[in-house]
Amino acid sequence: MPEIYNLSLPITDRTDPRLVPNTRSGGSAINGQEQIISPLSSVWKWTINLPLNNEARVRGWRMVRHQLQGRWNYVRIRVCDRYRLNRNEIGASGRAPVLYADGVPHSDGAGFKLAQPSAEILAFAPKGAKSIGITAIGLNDAMSAGLFFSIADRLYVITNWEKIGDTYRLGFEPGLRVAAVPETDVVDFDAKSVWRLESDDEGRADLRLGRFATAQINLIEPLGWT
Repeated sequence: MPEIYNLSLPITDRTDPRLVPNTRSGGSAINGQEQIISPLSSVWKWTINLPLNNEARVRGWRMVRHQLQGRWNYVRIRVCDRYRLNRNEIGASGRAPVLYADGVPHSDGAGFKLAQPSAEILAFAPKGAKSIGITAIGLNDAMSAGLFFSIADRLYVITNWEKIGDTYRLGFEPGLRVAAVPETDVVDFDAKSVWRLESDDEGRADLRLGRFATAQINLIEPLGWT
C-alpha cells in the first residue's frame, strides 16, 4: 500500500488548487463538432514551487522525491490559503484554556483560550454529499464562500452557506470523497490534504552553483486512497 509523507519544505509561488472536470472526448459528431462526455466527477490539481536556495533544501527535496517514488506514494501538504479563516478572524473557542508557562492563570482565575480553526460535524453525511452541518460556536461569524477546508485530508471549497442559530449549513464542491462521521471527523479550515505527483518525472530542478534552484511540481488528488 502507498504511504503518506508530510511535506516540510517551504513553498513560495503556487497556483490556487483547481477542481478540474473529468471530461473525455466522445469523438466527432456528424456535424464535425467534438462530443464531450462527463461522468459528473472532478479532480483537484495544484502547482507549487519549492525554493531550493540552500544545501539543506536541495537534499531535503532529494529525500522527498525518493520517498514518493514517482506517483506511487502520497504527500500531505497544507493548503495555505491567505484568504482562509485565520486564527485572528476566528477568535477563541471556549475549550482548552491555556495557562502561563509556570501554570498560573490570570488574576481572575481564567486562562488564555486556544483559537479553533475547525468545527464539529453535527450529523453523519454520506459519501457524495455536497452539504454538511457544523457548529458555529467559536467561528465568530467569520464565514465566506470560496474558503478551502478539509475533512480527513480531503480538500473542499465552500460554494454557499447559511447560518441557522448556532450552526452553519455549508454547501461545497466536490462531493464528499468519504462519509463524514460526527465525533470522528471535523471540518478543518486550516486545510491539509493528500496529493500525489501528476507524473513520475515531476520536480526537475536545474541547479545553479550546485545548489540554487526552484522545483516546480504538478500535483493531483489521488482518488480512491484510504
